Amino acid sequence: MEYSTVVVGTDGSEASLMAVERAATHLAPDALLIVVCAYCPAGHDFDGGLGLRAAQEAVRSAVARVVAAGAPEPQTELVEGSPHQALLSVAEAQSADLIVLANHGLGSAAGAGLGSVPSIVTHRAGCDVLIVRAPA
Repeated sequence: MEYSTVVVGTDGSEASLMAVERAATHLAPDALLIVVCAYCPAGHDFDGGLGLRAAQEAVRSAVARVVAAGAPEPQTELVEGSPHQALLSVAEAQSADLIVLANHGLGSAAGAGLGSVPSIVTHRAGCDVLIVRAPA
């Protein structure tokens, strides 16, 4: 199956950058890749979310990984809010065929609950979801 619009989430962690690389290396020709990073406005905290500057740096790192993988420079989106809301809203707005994200939390007790980003995205997405498993 070929995907024409792929949304990939990053928080700057090595696991999320692995997901970015996977998304970049498995794009169909002429596919649009959108790198998404959520951030918290000053004075707010969305489950330990990133500040704006950290989110900007995470996106810069992700773009560098995409280009290093030989893919065209992606579109980027910094979205105020929680990571799952950011991924789902961009995917819906862009009519994405695929969301790619790392398995943050899936192996932990917290990940087994309903609060992990991969769990929420998997259950609520209106498109395919690829969860990239990072080494332990």
